[in-house]
Amino acid sequence: MRKTAVVSSKRRTALIVTGVLAGVAVVALLLSVFIFRRHQIPGESMAPTVKPGEWIWTRPIGNGAKVRPGDVVVLRPPPSLRAFNKVIARVVAVGGDTVEATDGHLVVNGRSENEGYLAPGTVTPDLAKTAVPTAAVYVLGDNRTNSQGSRVWGPIPRGNLEERVIRIGGPAPAVLIVIAVALCLPFVVVVGGLRPRMGSK
Repeated sequence: MRKTAVVSSKRRTALIVTGVLAGVAVVALLLSVFIFRRHQIPGESMAPTVKPGEWIWTRPIGNGAKVRPGDVVVLRPPPSLRAFNKVIARVVAVGGDTVEATDGHLVVNGRSENEGYLAPGTVTPDLAKTAVPTAAVYVLGDNRTNSQGSRVWGPIPRGNLEERVIRIGGPAPAVLIVIAVALCLPFVVVVGGLRPRMGSK
């Protein structure tokens, strides 16, 4: 008779499940650190879409990626705003468009825009008709009376756009790390508590 280590099927299943959970947690953490970015917005320029103190999740904008009207982006500000490292704004027009504002409404290519993301009663200050250059975009904050955007800066070079907002809200980075660690703990517990039963063969 010789003794062999036998692991029960329940223990094996528990190990597999917790291993998968731990793997998912690690992958999610790596994605959040190396692919997606997070910013906490201090100001009100994008309210009510992004409230002061709220977190946003972004993804880098590649050189060949398309930027469309309606996209919320993080950009490098013009030299006049170098006190700010980055600015959040909404793209309302792209290269080749004409943009203006009359009677409190944004007008792009001669058509009044239906901007459902604005707070009810929001008035867009008058803007002179502007042709957006091919390699530029026109950006505005959703809080039209408490933001600058292209109405002050003019069209922004496409190369100044760094990130596209893909999610608004969600947990802060520190919370994500705690969640990832919590998901990994069962794996550690199961592995640490795995005691082979001795059987005979």
